[in-house]
Amino acid sequence: MELAKSGLRRSRERAYTLAEFGFGMNSRAKLLGNRLEDQVVRGTAYFSFGDNTALGGSAKVGVKMSGVMSKPSCTLDDITLISEGKVTAS
Repeated sequence: MELAKSGLRRSRERAYTLAEFGFGMNSRAKLLGNRLEDQVVRGTAYFSFGDNTALGGSAKVGVKMSGVMSKPSCTLDDITLISEGKVTAS
């Protein structure tokens, strides 16, 4: 029983692993309320937390929670990539 509890604790901790993160770059895609379409809309950002084994990761959690942000801002190393949904870096 202790072994099972220990495995469950480790699994829960890994549920917060950032599994995916990216930016939508398709200017023809439209926000429709469908995550698979929404995540490719130019100027959006998408993310997933949890199981990343499908992408070659090691966080085998059994659950993956995903979301899409419209009009995000993201700066990396003092370079603004997206500002309020407008792609600024090329």
